[in-house]
Amino acid sequence: MTRANLLLLMCLVLTSLWLVTVRYESRRLVIAIEKTDKESAKIQNDNLRLGVNREAISRHSKVATEAYHRLGMSLPTSTVYIESEERP
Repeated sequence: MTRANLLLLMCLVLTSLWLVTVRYESRRLVIAIEKTDKESAKIQNDNLRLGVNREAISRHSKVATEAYHRLGMSLPTSTVYIESEERP
């Protein structure tokens, strides 16, 4: 009778240790998933913000304003055509 009880006790202890290990691993994985979800949301937010900035910067009026004021560029006053020699 005592052998059976010792065997059952050993099985109970091993099962308890396995259960604790599985719960610990599960919690660790849930924390990793939550961290990844937060990073993903942040990246999506940054991507949207950068897309809006890119659109605002690439508008023709914004580019023209920067070219005129910052770079001192102006519209051409004449057009010059250059003929190229054709090679046979």
